[in-house]
Amino acid sequence: MLLHRHAIRVIAVAAAVAFAASSRPALADPGTLSASQYKLYRDYENALTDPRVKKIRKRHRLAAIAHNFGVSRGELKRAIKRGKKDADQAIAAQTAAVKAALEKTPIGKHVASVQLVDQGGVVIAYVSWHLGKQKRLPFEASYVAAAVAHAAPITTMVAIWSCMGTTKVFTAKIRRSAADLIRSSQIEDFAKTRYMKLFEDVHDAFKGQPPADAAGCGG
Repeated sequence: MLLHRHAIRVIAVAAAVAFAASSRPALADPGTLSASQYKLYRDYENALTDPRVKKIRKRHRLAAIAHNFGVSRGELKRAIKRGKKDADQAIAAQTAAVKAALEKTPIGKHVASVQLVDQGGVVIAYVSWHLGKQKRLPFEASYVAAAVAHAAPITTMVAIWSCMGTTKVFTAKIRRSAADLIRSSQIEDFAKTRYMKLFEDVHDAFKGQPPADAAGCGG
């Protein structure tokens, strides 16, 4: 089958690279739309709007797009099927799921904001909370990451921050694939020694590395 490679070789190059690099976390529920499927489906939607793709005969189009994205035709078809069913509702549904999961943690009453944002097909979770005691910071950060990993498999990255009053005292990010390694039942034992090592770009005011700004804490 002729795939018209020259006609589509530059379609969604950045999207294809981002998709290939995206994590493929294990899902708590196999029927839930994953981050990789969501990204692939959104990339597919964007590819269909490209004039070069429109010139390809419909019977060749799916295979050509799959080839360009570096996935099998079957994988793309599964992502399209799941995406058409769940993609438009996924962010709202999984935002609600994260809020519900956080309510069951020790910081449930202290959560300030939860937001899932689609950035070019990559969904980032933003979560903030009010920190009561400095010594609880590693534990509470771990509870947040674990809750998102469990409740929002559509996410690729989790960005978190904590406030004491109007002062932002902590910021960090963690890949959802890394957050998925955190076990809620073991946080009290391993938050300091293991789980905090999973976080990236950490800014901790208590360790002399304060966050760059106070945004998100009412300051």
